[in-house]
Amino acid sequence: MSDSDSHLDDIRLDQSNRIARRVAHGAYRILHAHRVVGDEVWGIFGMFSGGYRLLTEIEQDWPVPHQQRICLDLDSHWQPKTLWVQLDAEGERHNAKFTVAGSVVSINIQQAALQADDQSARAPKVSRSQVQVGLQPAGSSTTHSAGQPARILLDRATVQEDEALTSPFDNNRIQASTATRRTTNRVRLPFGAATHLDFASALSNFIVLQRADLPLRGAICLDAIVPRLPELTPLRIEQTYTCEGEEPLRGDPARPLTRRYQITESQQGNTPAAVTTPTIFWADEHGIVLAQELKINGEPHGCEMARYTWLG
Repeated sequence: MSDSDSHLDDIRLDQSNRIARRVAHGAYRILHAHRVVGDEVWGIFGMFSGGYRLLTEIEQDWPVPHQQRICLDLDSHWQPKTLWVQLDAEGERHNAKFTVAGSVVSINIQQAALQADDQSARAPKVSRSQVQVGLQPAGSSTTHSAGQPARILLDRATVQEDEALTSPFDNNRIQASTATRRTTNRVRLPFGAATHLDFASALSNFIVLQRADLPLRGAICLDAIVPRLPELTPLRIEQTYTCEGEEPLRGDPARPLTRRYQITESQQGNTPAAVTTPTIFWADEHGIVLAQELKINGEPHGCEMARYTWLG
């Protein structure tokens, strides 16, 4: 992403009557095997209700091009309330809504074919065997060609908030055909104080740090529910976050001092997972992840902050 490419202008949620203030906004670059494979534009907002809203839009070329849009609502203690995820891949649109109510999270998942004019502008089919599961670093975006659809303005995500599954992302530029919808799944899972609604962004780690406030050398174990890509079905993973200490970003003495964290994962059940190493990330004093690294099937994968602003 060039310095002149300002997708941050897409985040205009200040116009919503539910938004009290903008907490932070920024953009990540995503790297795989030491090359840039996309970017992510994101925003964190304070709500008049006293809670928070996190919005992020991801466009990524690896393993093949796909798009994600994520909206997470949290209460004033950063506890998750509702997570919406939308993913376009394989000529289909996948939507999932995770709603926390007491000790249960209800999960609604729908699948619909993308309209022909939208499919023509999108990537080849995603190989399901290539899509990684578990904690995934922030997704990304490539430069649009003239034939590609315009990026969704994230301010549309606050306009409609009814019970419709896809309401945060409905707009008149990118549509899925309801006539060809063929799958609707509903799942209910237990949800406790140590349950984390994970999603494919380094900002997921920011939420954990707000909830846990880990001291130096401290650790926390979580029962994470992860939307499996691309179908968005829930995957349960045991995660341990450890604060390993303070050091300059990526150990470079010329970089600012950060806290270094490690995430280890243990997948529940018998579902095969990608071979991953522990995830290492560096966060600033606000808990914003500045860089993240791991290996997936032996290849380095990670994200780095392209730019961001903390407003508080």
